[in-house]
Amino acid sequence: MSADKIHGILDVAQSGYDVVLVKGGKRKELHLWVDTRNKHGMFTYVSDTGQGYWLTEQSTRALYDLIWGLKYNPEQAEANGDVVNLHGKLLNPDVWARFISNVKAGSEDEVQVVQYTIEGSPIFNNMSFDGETIRNIYDNTHDAYGTPMKRYAFCNSLEEMKSDRGRYISSPHVEKERLRKAGSACSSLNGYAFVNVS
Repeated sequence: MSADKIHGILDVAQSGYDVVLVKGGKRKELHLWVDTRNKHGMFTYVSDTGQGYWLTEQSTRALYDLIWGLKYNPEQAEANGDVVNLHGKLLNPDVWARFISNVKAGSEDEVQVVQYTIEGSPIFNNMSFDGETIRNIYDNTHDAYGTPMKRYAFCNSLEEMKSDRGRYISSPHVEKERLRKAGSACSSLNGYAFVNVS
């Protein structure tokens, strides 16, 4: 991989990928920005996020092709401890229950929820709770048939609500009418949903 040092101090958005490279027993951790909209990717070392490096166009393309060539099937996701919603069949429901319990208790936690399209492409919801705020990153960039995007949503707490569509986990300040209208905007998970309240 070849790259050029970026001059100045970086102030960038969250990376698209976190990468761990191991060679000869030495470990390097990187934040990596690579997508189809840019000819040149970028990376920083986790230990020094103020200094970045531009990847060459060739290196960017090679990394993008490598990432897209990786398959993340439901068995892998389950083995990694992800909550998997496989067309209504929930794998690792205890991980989801633990996350909800920890949020209610004010304890830091994180969970990756993976749902699969009919074609088998993974769609990710990465939720993290820092003791005060829940951050949800919706990522469908590995869905070959969708419009690739990452969306960020934040809320302060979750509560269970009931509607004609089932039970939902949502931000407590969402009005019942807004929840009812949310419908497809909710990411359903075993009768629960994380409502984007932005």
